[in-house]
Amino acid sequence: MPRCPFDELAGLYLTWARTHHQGFAPTQSRVKRLQEAFGPCQLKAITPIMVDGYLAKRATERQPASVNQESQVLRHMFKKAMEWGKAIETPVTHVRPLRVNNRRLRYLSQEDIRSLLAVADDHLRPMLITALHTGLRRGEMFALTWQEIDLTLGVIRVLQTKNGERREIPMSHTLRETLQQLPRRLGSDQVFSGQA
Repeated sequence: MPRCPFDELAGLYLTWARTHHQGFAPTQSRVKRLQEAFGPCQLKAITPIMVDGYLAKRATERQPASVNQESQVLRHMFKKAMEWGKAIETPVTHVRPLRVNNRRLRYLSQEDIRSLLAVADDHLRPMLITALHTGLRRGEMFALTWQEIDLTLGVIRVLQTKNGERREIPMSHTLRETLQQLPRRLGSDQVFSGQA
């Protein structure tokens, strides 16, 4: 019976994913969350009921689609563990995806936007303006770096997109002014702090 703590598998998996996963940043954050739950446990000691308990807890904190993505990463980690000889079985085979509520897309009215910006604090307001003026997804927003922002030409060149294609987004006057006033953080090229 192979011995391998989840922490060790996490390290091996992240090394593998850095080369094989196009969207590495979201994978990395999901693996880190899984490490917080299972880190020191031996893989053979992680049971289906432990997995169910973790996913049930996450379902109270996150949307179903996010929980499904975490369970997919966990499932794939155990698949790789078996391929690498670190585990002989997986406690994730029984997990079924949560139902995702595909609600109809709703657009904010100008009044909604004004109300939202009026109550947003100085930290949140630049993120809201960027989201409203670009249509960037949450993961794209938090992956955005200053290298992708050309204030001279007024263009954002998004390098990390969901489908892997780069795209250019022209900046509005409001967005350009907002980003020009945004302070840059020492030791980080990210425009916005937070998790992707």
